[in-house]
Formats: sequence, structure tokens, C-alpha cells
Amino acid sequence: MKNWLTRIVGLCAAVVLMSSCEKDEVKVTAEPGSAPVLTASATTVALQKEDADKTAVTYSWTPITLSFSEGGYPATMTYTLQFAKKGTNFATTKDVDVSGAVRKAFTVSEVNALFKDLGFTVGQPAQVDVRLKSSYAANVPAYITALASLSGTPYESRELPALVWGLIGPAGKGWDTDVVMNYDYDKKVWTLTTDMKADFFKFRANKAWTNNLGADGPDGSLKQDGADIKLAEAGNYTITLDYNATPKPTYTMKKN
Repeated sequence: MKNWLTRIVGLCAAVVLMSSCEKDEVKVTAEPGSAPVLTASATTVALQKEDADKTAVTYSWTPITLSFSEGGYPATMTYTLQFAKKGTNFATTKDVDVSGAVRKAFTVSEVNALFKDLGFTVGQPAQVDVRLKSSYAANVPAYITALASLSGTPYESRELPALVWGLIGPAGKGWDTDVVMNYDYDKKVWTLTTDMKADFFKFRANKAWTNNLGADGPDGSLKQDGADIKLAEAGNYTITLDYNATPKPTYTMKKN
């Protein structure tokens, strides 16, 4: 309440200052209504790519009303929803202008984008603080609501290439079972860390033999329908497939 009264005093002072430019000693007072309260429909959201267009969370608030003792003064407030990493005191924020509204719904894809814009890692749990900032004028302190929280695990929103590569063969899980590799969107390579047996394997895409890669010599180069690749020693390996390498695809294996 003290903070709210302080803002009222500041607002009145600002209005008096504006008034004195045209009239001597004309004091204008403003009577605000109740302080805004931010409410959220959820504090935890399940972020799934297939639900991208579904509503994840809705924020609503009661607007501030200002009544002036003299006419001619605008009473338009600016409202901004601010998101920041939990516990950072809003040092870095993602702002969403919600002026003129009393609620704002965010879809799953929008929340996912907010988390990623704030620097959270895909696939890792994230938590943000949320607040509503209400402003009248630059020389009047803004009113900040109590914090709400929002938790979720962001997903990778970029699309996979048409060919999704995996490893197949008895060095992995057999000729009937593909071990699907992970795509590195930044490096544009496929990777897999897994236990391997001392045996043969190949790479194939989309769990079909239409696109398959085998050895094209001992230097790690690959070609369509190439020879089975022989792994001499069992162990845990990190395998990297660069399908876009030129002049031909390549792979590397690093024993962990």
C-alpha cells in the first residue's frame, strides 16, 4: 500500500508540473482505483511441438483507472508483461506489450519461444518470473505487480531434415533395429553416443534401405550402398555423421 501511495504522490506531482506551464498554481489531483493484480491460468506448462497452436497459459489483470480533478488530461496506461529467468531480478527481460487489454493468452509455441529467447536450453527444465508493469508517464514511477512463476521444458522448434539418419547392424542392435541419431541444428551433423559391439554396421535414413551409407574406403568416407563398416573393438562411442560433407558424406567415431 505504501508503494502504491508513493506512486499516487508521484503521479499527482507530475500532473501539477504539467499544469503549471499554462496556469499559475493550478493543482490537479488524480485518484487511482485499485492496484492491478496479475493472475495466471497455470504455473506449469507441458510444451510439446505437436501442441504448438494450443493455449498454454493465460494472464489477466484488473486495469488501473485514473480520475483527474480537472479535465483535459489523458488517463491512458501502458501495460507490459515482463518475463525473466527466475531469481535474476529482471536483469534481462522479454517484454510483451499488452496495452489496451485485460488478458493475454500465449500458445505453446509462444511460450516455447519466450523460454528460448531468454537463453534456456532445449530439453532442460526452465523457470521464469512474470510480472505486469503499468506505466502512465516517463516521469512517474511504474507500478509493478507481485511475481507469478511459469515452468516448462522448451523443445526444439526447428524442422528436421527430410532424411533422418540412424545406425543399423549387429554392432548396434541388429539388422532389424535402427538406432536413430540426434541432429545438431547448428553444425548440421548427426550424432549418437551409444554402446557398440565389435561387429558390422551401416547408416540408413528413415528406417528404410532406400537411402543407406556404407564404407567407401578406410578414411571415413561413405557412399550409397557402400560396404558394411567393421568395428574392431567394442565400447562406448560417439559417432558423428556429416551427410552434407563434400565431395561425399563422412563419419567419425570416438571411443569414450
